Amino acid sequence: MRPRSTSGQAAVEYIAVVALVAIVFAIAGAFTLNGRAIAAATMGQLKRGLCIVEGHDCKVVHPPCTVSSSGSSDDWHVDIAIVRIGGGKAALVEHQSDGRILVTLTDHADLGVSTGFGLNLKLGDKLAFGGEVPGASL
Repeated sequence: MRPRSTSGQAAVEYIAVVALVAIVFAIAGAFTLNGRAIAAATMGQLKRGLCIVEGHDCKVVHPPCTVSSSGSSDDWHVDIAIVRIGGGKAALVEHQSDGRILVTLTDHADLGVSTGFGLNLKLGDKLAFGGEVPGASL
């Protein structure tokens, strides 16, 4: 009696393990609020695992990217002759693809030189035209 061939056995076992892990993560993802982030992380790790098994030089999984962002800012400045003094604050809120929310707060102070020219024309109480071209070096 000849022994059975084991050719291809490791590939079948590997596929079974990957399928089992994918099913476990799919069920776990169904019970969480952030299924998209878990799915992305799972796919990234599965791809990296396949890369390692194939013997390639595998890079680290990419960091999460920004899905949406919103921001607001408050700026002020005062021009006295040619001197400009100003400052402001800003906030930026970024929603990441892994479910995290990043908040960035900044503030700044300005000191510099400003110049500009403009023309305003007002005809009566209802019609006005104007324009200005400012410039500053802060």
